[in-house]
Amino acid sequence: MRITFEEVARYGGPWFSAVGTISSVIVALFLARRRRRGSPRIRLIKIKRVVQGLPIDCVQYRIANTGEATFTVNGFAWGAGCPFARRYLEQPPVHILGDDRVPATVLPGHEAVISIPSDTEKLWLPITTEFGKGPKSLWIRSVRGVVYLADGRRRVVRLPKGSLIDLADVVQLTNLSA
Repeated sequence: MRITFEEVARYGGPWFSAVGTISSVIVALFLARRRRRGSPRIRLIKIKRVVQGLPIDCVQYRIANTGEATFTVNGFAWGAGCPFARRYLEQPPVHILGDDRVPATVLPGHEAVISIPSDTEKLWLPITTEFGKGPKSLWIRSVRGVVYLADGRRRVVRLPKGSLIDLADVVQLTNLSA
């Protein structure tokens, strides 16, 4: 049995139009849903802040809304480990003068800035206690910053290289003292 072009054009036309209609409905629903949710773009940088005349090393979350709807940032955490067995440590809220307070509502086209002091004892040491078996260098590279949004979404971002070096120093110091 041979199928000719005329038969495909005669009997396949309704099928092609049905597939085209379904795909256009899926695209329209995707675009409509995208507009209801904000689209966060998150950067994690290492900076020095001056607080009450003293320079403080900080890890700063810069959360920009590139979507068409507002979203709210509810909290932060640190994650370590492979993606399927990641361990999370909640970050208690810290407010530095000039930063946004958590929970922070981010309007479309705006940015929220939240800084967390990166004191070795208060920030990095609890993370290093969560490290499991295996090479410490892999655990250090697996540490991620986590941002929790009010609608239940969770966004994960890598640490800046300067913070990875600080974390490696803390791990080395804890190994020497143990």
